[in-house]
Amino acid sequence: MFRNVPILIVIASALIFSGAAQAGRDVTSPQDTVLGVPNENTPPNELPPFAVDDQILTKYLHYEGGTVATGIRVTPAAGSTVVTGLTFTTANDADGRDPVDWELSGSNDSINGPYTLIASGEIVDFAGTAAWPRRTKTETPIEFDNDIAYKHYQVMFPTVRTAGNYMQIAEIELLTPVFKADAPVPADGAVHADTWVNLSWTAGEAAVSHDVYLSDNRDDVAAGAEAAFIGNQAAANLVVGFPGFPVPEGLAPGTTYYWRVNEVDPANPESPWVGDVWSFTVPPKTAWTPNPPDGALFVDADADLSWSPGWGAKLHTVYFGDDFDEVNNATGGAAQATTTFALDTLEAGKSYYWRVDEFDVVTTHKGDVWSFTITTGEGGLKGEYFNNVSLSGAPAFTRIDPEVNFNWGATGPGAPLPDNGWSARWTADLITFAPDTY
Repeated sequence: MFRNVPILIVIASALIFSGAAQAGRDVTSPQDTVLGVPNENTPPNELPPFAVDDQILTKYLHYEGGTVATGIRVTPAAGSTVVTGLTFTTANDADGRDPVDWELSGSNDSINGPYTLIASGEIVDFAGTAAWPRRTKTETPIEFDNDIAYKHYQVMFPTVRTAGNYMQIAEIELLTPVFKADAPVPADGAVHADTWVNLSWTAGEAAVSHDVYLSDNRDDVAAGAEAAFIGNQAAANLVVGFPGFPVPEGLAPGTTYYWRVNEVDPANPESPWVGDVWSFTVPPKTAWTPNPPDGALFVDADADLSWSPGWGAKLHTVYFGDDFDEVNNATGGAAQATTTFALDTLEAGKSYYWRVDEFDVVTTHKGDVWSFTITTGEGGLKGEYFNNVSLSGAPAFTRIDPEVNFNWGATGPGAPLPDNGWSARWTADLITFAPDTY
């Protein structure tokens, strides 16, 4: 199934922490924008972004940290967040460079501020008589009251263990409270090749119990329908697929299951905290997820075939042709071990059909017949070019552009448009092969 959707284009290493876990989710990431404070006097291989790169083998070092307050300013890619906690991780050497106190400020103007102080305090673990172990995260919780969401944060370290030394830090975490169920297992969208599953999740911070929903009907789960309600429970896990448990007959091959956990605290007026709808798919015994997708249009003439193997499949037999009935009724093909199939160059504008049968040592599972159509090389996007920068009035000219991939430099598209002061708009139909939010 596919649909036409109008589109518009307008031009105008793993982190391993030791130490106890602290409640909350880190809002920083390697994708964040990070500046040093002061934004200078830092070695080229120990730059400010290393403080939030999720990697304790790197570090941020500032040469002035022993004489003035130093730190970072960060714009989390996660967007505006409410931060109520911090963690810090020591670097690889020289414990005299460890910061011993902190200040956290927030801004909704820009990464350069102005900033409003949120909280400050001592880094108890780093300030102790004995040096904190190297590359180790703080264990003593650093938590504070804050109910304001900020787009930008500044973390400053006024002093270090040894006066006159540098300042260095391996990792800084800004923690936001998480009240919804989080971190599902299996992961959302995972393929789960078994007839049973142990669903688990990280409980929300205020959760006393959990309302669990499970069904092969997404709408029922999303609506919290009675048919999908498994029950309220204290544990943050649920076994599914055995007698005496939900889905006692076992999970069905070729089925996508949806589930949701609402976190509950009867004493809290904000409860329940409604969870996201997660899913996992038990693969079918037949071949699935064909590429090109079933019904695909405008496929390149040099395309080859690939697919996901059926559950337990060891060998695959491919049938291909330009007649549906011949492909559907074909038998006796040659089996292969790989899940790809090379094709010769195909005819422009022509439709082709293909099928993959899967053999799991015991049974051959006949596949569905899929189809796709080769592009003719024609078509494109309607380009409307305007003699102004506001896309206003009638376009100076309209044409079909095969693609939007231009490098006009300083000259523009050419007459009748000027080199500067023009605009363009492209429209087309986008064919999608599944209903979704795009």
